[in-house]
Amino acid sequence: MINRGRKDKTNNFKLYVQRSIRQMRLEKKWTQEQLGKKLGVDQASISNYESGKTEMTCTQLFELFLIFGKDLSNVFDFKNSNIQDVPIEEQEKE
Repeated sequence: MINRGRKDKTNNFKLYVQRSIRQMRLEKKWTQEQLGKKLGVDQASISNYESGKTEMTCTQLFELFLIFGKDLSNVFDFKNSNIQDVPIEEQEKE
């Protein structure tokens, strides 16, 4: 069973990713279709990623940030977000 705090952090991370995709796309003034072509997916997939209907694979997420020229360590600033690591003690209890 997933620890409630960990589940909340996971959900927060998903929302953060969704918002980041949309924000980066809009900063470049790209349509969903334009981003989809760059990522090798259709417009509907980008819409689904941004809305949370579909989750990207780790590889797609990594490729997305390469497309935007972003460093994942800068994009996902865990220390300054609501997303934090679960203490090892909590992981061992599960």
